[in-house]
Amino acid sequence: MKKFFRKLFIPHANNLYRPHAFRHKAVSIYSIALVLSHLSFGIAFSSSSVSAQVGGNIAKQIIGITNTERSKFDLGLVAENEKLTLAAEARINDMFSKNYWDHFAPDGTEPWDAVKNAGYNYSYAGENLGKGFTDANAVVGAWMNSPSHRENLLNSNYEEIGVAVGSGLLNGKNTTIIVQLFASPFAKGVKPVTVLGSKSQVEQFSLANVFSSANIPYATAWIMMTLMLIADAYMLVKQGHHKDRKHKFHIGFASLLILALFGLLTFQFVNIL
Repeated sequence: MKKFFRKLFIPHANNLYRPHAFRHKAVSIYSIALVLSHLSFGIAFSSSSVSAQVGGNIAKQIIGITNTERSKFDLGLVAENEKLTLAAEARINDMFSKNYWDHFAPDGTEPWDAVKNAGYNYSYAGENLGKGFTDANAVVGAWMNSPSHRENLLNSNYEEIGVAVGSGLLNGKNTTIIVQLFASPFAKGVKPVTVLGSKSQVEQFSLANVFSSANIPYATAWIMMTLMLIADAYMLVKQGHHKDRKHKFHIGFASLLILALFGLLTFQFVNIL
């Protein structure tokens, strides 16, 4: 048994310094397992939906990160307001019930209707939307990279904020929607002003997505397998076996599988397919 494990995991002369558990054929098997796992579980849980409790935690994190960004520009911090949070939740429910994702509903309903219905009388109000995100840093990062959303997030007129994160069926697919509402209470002599992000953000291809919190287990495995494949290829070159047709095929096949896993880590297929 000891010899068996040495052969699998310890580089030595008898296994040509290529432990069987780390060879390209093994990497192919690991990659196939991870790709199937990610298709079955990773995408389903990290991309399509979040529970109410997780959504609430993400909302709190978004508020904290938003204030961090505002503080970098010496702007006043925005305080969480319960009425704005309720309005944000109402916006999400309206989108799912009417099957749309936009600032304006098909029937003409505006974000400010939800704010007013929640009992909040404002002088300034603004809204940012996100879809497909389950990571607070990722969605705020996307907003900061979008000129209109960035301008909204860094608007000095805002004093309060409400954020909601919810999941449901949109166009027949499990989808997560994020609504961020900003506002300042009504002040006499100030004509109400409203601001919208010009284009709602969908999570897109980004290397940063690979290392999002939901993908960390898969990203860690991907890094390990990539290093294993590089090490095995190096030993083949050192031993002069890298030109062998069989080895070239298996190295290439393992590389393609690792690239496939990388693709799953970076794309949110629930929003693409």
